[in-house]
Amino acid sequence: MPAGLTVNVSQLNQRAGSIALALKEAYEDAVDLNNWLLNLTGEPDPLTQEPYNMTADDAYILRTAFADLAYMKTSAFDSSATVKKLWGIGS
Repeated sequence: MPAGLTVNVSQLNQRAGSIALALKEAYEDAVDLNNWLLNLTGEPDPLTQEPYNMTADDAYILRTAFADLAYMKTSAFDSSATVKKLWGIGS
């Protein structure tokens, strides 16, 4: 939808709905990955061992990033009436 092109309400609604559903799916995937990471425990961090071989810094960044995304979904998106309407689960 580049600037300068005529966009009608149907096109706008379709694009907004597509983006809202893509965000919903992405955040659900982030929560799933965060839950998997939370269950992957041990000392040393299993992410730094075979088969992952991540550095400790990379493992920390991965865990922190997905914990933050999961928090964002549960704290902001799940409690937002507006987002629920876009996702088709609110009134």
